[in-house]
Amino acid sequence: TINVTVTPTVTTKYRVTDQYQCVVDSFTVNVTIPTITVDSVGSANEVCAGTPADLDHHISGKFYVSNTFTAQLSDAAGSFSVPVTVGTSADSLSGAVSITLPANTAAGTYKVRLLGSNPTITSNEFSINVYNGLPIVTLTSSDLDSTICAGTAVTFTASGANKYQFYVNGTSQGAVSTTNTFTTTALTNGQQVKVVGYAICGNTNSNSITTTVKPNKIFIQTLSICQGSSVTVGLNTYTATGTYTDVVAAVDGCDSTITTSL
Repeated sequence: TINVTVTPTVTTKYRVTDQYQCVVDSFTVNVTIPTITVDSVGSANEVCAGTPADLDHHISGKFYVSNTFTAQLSDAAGSFSVPVTVGTSADSLSGAVSITLPANTAAGTYKVRLLGSNPTITSNEFSINVYNGLPIVTLTSSDLDSTICAGTAVTFTASGANKYQFYVNGTSQGAVSTTNTFTTTALTNGQQVKVVGYAICGNTNSNSITTTVKPNKIFIQTLSICQGSSVTVGLNTYTATGTYTDVVAAVDGCDSTITTSL
């Protein structure tokens, strides 16, 4: 009896021969190499430093009950030359490993991977976006001096977060959404607009913008003219009896509506 040890890394068929090279037996060794695949991390692959998040993964092949999964974080350049362990799980099945990035991890794009101990297998490298601290939210107005005429459309633009919710004098103007602009024609004098910005690490308020709204003036006049005479209002000249409406620009730039009865 001769004992032969083989260590194939792929499926391999072996033949046993005698001293005359005659085949006396054959057998096939099927080799299945286990794999680990990282599927997602946190919310939409975004993680807040210092806050727990789930690293979801699935496996193929067999991992033994003594296996431990170890999650590692790359450096800011995506290198695992000096990996940081951010979570472990004594498990042998597909599922989730809870990870927590160091609280001092700078914001940026990193990679994570998962290592199995039994057998020794390394997963794919998976990119994540890391955030640190509350978002810094700013709000700007399309009207640079924040002075408008009543009914003028103004667009407010927010930046610095992932989602936004706009408020006018403390009243919400809609649900939280990814839309970072708010346009209105309904502002009244002295109203304040602000926005709350939401990100993976929390939410914060923006600066407030107060808008001065100048009224549009309305004039009503009744005039009498002699036959053959005329009256001019704005750009229009009238000679016949009737009621006329004209919109003209006032000195302050806002519209004046003049109703004239002849």
